[in-house]
Amino acid sequence: MNTKNREGLAKGLSESNIFFKELENHIVEWYVKESDNILISEYLENYMEKHKGQSRGFRKQIECVSEINNKKTLKELIIRKFFDKKIKCKHFYNVRSRTVDLTGLQADVPQKFNFGFGSFKIETKYYDISERLQALDVLQYSLSNDINGISDQNQKDSMLKKIIETKIQMLQIIMQLNNRD
Repeated sequence: MNTKNREGLAKGLSESNIFFKELENHIVEWYVKESDNILISEYLENYMEKHKGQSRGFRKQIECVSEINNKKTLKELIIRKFFDKKIKCKHFYNVRSRTVDLTGLQADVPQKFNFGFGSFKIETKYYDISERLQALDVLQYSLSNDINGISDQNQKDSMLKKIIETKIQMLQIIMQLNNRD
């Protein structure tokens, strides 16, 4: 049966004041299967709400489905709360590193405070990574920053897909560089 016919049948049941005892199991099953179709779900919910007092078994089935739906909703809320956080933005590759070297540090405390300092050295080392890898790293970092300010879920999903594709490209470049060595 196509969607239009199912919607028509669900609407007819919804508007009916007659309880069909022989269909109670099928209606609850149908309602569960049609969870993606809002219109059919609403029609079937209306029918079930209107007639749940007609049969103890029908009422129990409706309560069971409602409890499952509430658990699904709770599960989705928990997932959103804990896993739908902002994306952590970080560069994967530094083109430089710094080393701090402290030598000859000494401290005396007995009578008075003495503090000695030998030498202090900061060394900056630059790494040679491909320009393409640097550009992709800047792109994924920028996208990660931008995605946190967007509220439209479709746009977020699109940008997240782009971030993943960019990171895959970065890994492919690294694998190619490692194969050359």
